[in-house]
Amino acid sequence: RGRLDSVKLMVEEVKTLGRGYLDLAKWARIGHVPTFEEYMEVGLVTSGMCVLLAYSIIAMEDCDEKQTNEWFQTRPKIFQPLHAVFRLKNDIATYELEISRGEVA
Repeated sequence: RGRLDSVKLMVEEVKTLGRGYLDLAKWARIGHVPTFEEYMEVGLVTSGMCVLLAYSIIAMEDCDEKQTNEWFQTRPKIFQPLHAVFRLKNDIATYELEISRGEVA
C-alpha cells in the first residue's frame, strides 16, 4: 500500500509540474514578461525538484513510506530554498541558449 501511495504522490507532482510548464507556455505565447515574483512562483514548480524528491521516496527501500509521504505533503520549509537554488542555477546555466532561441527573458 505504501508504494502505491508514493506512486500517487509522484503522479500528482508530475501533474503540478505540467501545469507550471503550461503557465510558462501561455506567457511565451502572449509575450508576457513576468515580474521576478511571478516567475519564481511558477519557476519553483518548474524546477522539477518536487518530482525528483517524490521519485526519491519511491526509490527508498528502508523507510516508513507512509510517514515519509505525510512529511513530503507538509511541504517543509527546506523545500523553498532548495527549489530556488535549483531553479536559479538552471536559469543561469541555460540563459544564453534560451536567449538565442528567442525565448522570453
